[in-house]
Amino acid sequence: MITPGGETIWILPNHFKSKFGGNDENSIGKRRDRAERTAEIYEGLRAEGHDKIVISGDLNDTPESEPLQRLLAETDLKEVSEHPNFSTGAFAGKGTYGLGNDSNKIDYLLLSPALFARVTAAGIFRKGARPGTRPKRWEVFAELDKEIHAASDHHLIWVEISD
Repeated sequence: MITPGGETIWILPNHFKSKFGGNDENSIGKRRDRAERTAEIYEGLRAEGHDKIVISGDLNDTPESEPLQRLLAETDLKEVSEHPNFSTGAFAGKGTYGLGNDSNKIDYLLLSPALFARVTAAGIFRKGARPGTRPKRWEVFAELDKEIHAASDHHLIWVEISD
C-alpha cells in the first residue's frame, strides 16, 4: 500500500509458479491456486471500499490460460495493455518475455477500474532485454552487447496514472 498525496493505492505484487522444468498438473494447479487467492484478496479489498488497486507481476501464463481465468476473467480488473494509451513502442508485440511475441505475454499490470480510467500513458520498455539477432526487434542500451549483459529476459511494463 502506498499513499501518494494522501491517496491510498493498494499494490499486490506476485510471482506465480513457473513452467520451467515442466508444465504438469501440479504446476498448473499452483498457478490456479495463486490466481484464486489473489482474486479473493482483491475482491476483499473492493468489498471494504478500496477502489485503487494494482496487481502486478510474472504470472507465468498467458491471458487465455485456464489457471489465470479466475483473476483475469472473473474480476473487474483491467490489463494495462488493453488501454488505448498503451504502446509497445517500435516493436508491435505485446509479449513480455523472451522475443516479445504475443504468445509470450506472461507478465501483467492489472488495474482496478478506478485506476484504469486514470491511465495517461503505458507501455513496454525493452531496452534492457535481448532483442534477438535476425533482425534485432528493438533498440537496446549501448552496454548490452552480450546476452549476459541483459537486465532480464522479461520486459518492463509501466504505467502513468493521472492525479
